[in-house]
Amino acid sequence: MNYNSFVMPWLKTPPALGRRPSQGGTNMELTREEAVALLNRWKASSSEIQVMLAADGISLGFRGRVGEISETSVQLLGSNDAEAVLSFVDASFDWTDKRETPMVTRFESIMNVSLPHCDLMLAE
Repeated sequence: MNYNSFVMPWLKTPPALGRRPSQGGTNMELTREEAVALLNRWKASSSEIQVMLAADGISLGFRGRVGEISETSVQLLGSNDAEAVLSFVDASFDWTDKRETPMVTRFESIMNVSLPHCDLMLAE
């Protein structure tokens, strides 16, 4: 299942983005460095995020916070000691400004991460 067409588009403007439209119209590609900068901003503000993962018929979601961040991975900390580590190897990132999406959302900011075997959405 691919969440890109359902929940992808709704970020506050991430820091220092070069605007590069991706294949989906108003979606904008993020470099790994831009994605890390956005994750660092969420971590610094202790933002609660919604994490949704879709892979091979499995959907998983939880609420949590951004933990440790490196140039190659991010730790996501959920309630009840849940933890997930997302590797950035072969990942692509994109976002869309909330004002440009026709859908109504409660999230202020969403980043989508596409990996070879799954899609991940992180929403503030």
